[in-house]
Amino acid sequence: MTIIRKDETVLLRGVAIIFVLAGHFIPPFLPYSEIYVPVKRVIGQVGVGMFMFISGYGVMRSYICSSGNITSFLRRRFCKLWPLYFVAISCYALLQVFLFQESITPGMYIAHLSGLQVYLGYENAIYSASHFISGLITVYAVVSLSLLLKGEMMRVAAAGLLFLLYGTVSLALFDRLYFTDYIASFVAGMFIASRSCRGVNWWISCMLLPYLFFVFQYPYNTVKFACTVLAIPLFLLLGDRLGNDSPVKKCVSLLGISSYTIYLSHNYFVWKWPALMDIFGSVSIVGFLILTSTVLWMGLFFLLARFLDRYVTTLWLR
Repeated sequence: MTIIRKDETVLLRGVAIIFVLAGHFIPPFLPYSEIYVPVKRVIGQVGVGMFMFISGYGVMRSYICSSGNITSFLRRRFCKLWPLYFVAISCYALLQVFLFQESITPGMYIAHLSGLQVYLGYENAIYSASHFISGLITVYAVVSLSLLLKGEMMRVAAAGLLFLLYGTVSLALFDRLYFTDYIASFVAGMFIASRSCRGVNWWISCMLLPYLFFVFQYPYNTVKFACTVLAIPLFLLLGDRLGNDSPVKKCVSLLGISSYTIYLSHNYFVWKWPALMDIFGSVSIVGFLILTSTVLWMGLFFLLARFLDRYVTTLWLR
């Protein structure tokens, strides 16, 4: 039994990237910003949470419901995600040095390329989406460790215990719950997927749930997680109501297919909004520059993504 179909995960990714874009592109200097700025912040973070939920769901289904192995999984994930990420970080590092006149150390560059910038103390040094990239690295590492065990039930139980351990270590080392709300969405996706696969008992599935306890230690995390969990069935229901021939559904699904490319390509210029204002000294010029440069950059990124997927990724996966 499949709880969420593949085309539905694509639709959810499209909704998620729309949420992220809404959270990033609404400028903070418009009238009544004190009202909508907190709202757009939550919307953007719910979008990231939806991405994590879909990732957790996909990973669990891929390995509990198939005969795939850990080596093949890591290789495919690396080839799909890292080449374009490498191009993005390299380009942003060059912009940092030559346009914004900011120094980049080898440590910063390597930390971002590895996705471990949060843990190595270089968060947002080159690219602002550190929490999402480092979060993915964390959850893939945890899931990979759990997949080393034999048996479907043992894998689910081990994943839950490892995430629980991560929450404890996060409190001890960082004195706070470091992006555990996003990882909680990943765990929720794993839990839902475990219910759609054969041979996983309820009590074993519930081994994933103690980790969610960490989310509810902070009210803001609770709001984000609750909004994320509620958004998933809501947009699945709306997608079913629209029907497969709906132009809106087709457009959102198209955004879902390209969501990773959009995520990597748009964020930098929005993040550098204040620095661009300092350089050009005019809100109107900066707004036009950000819009134009972001559109051009995203167009270039789509071409890069197609090239990498067709030649680099295909070659690595042979």
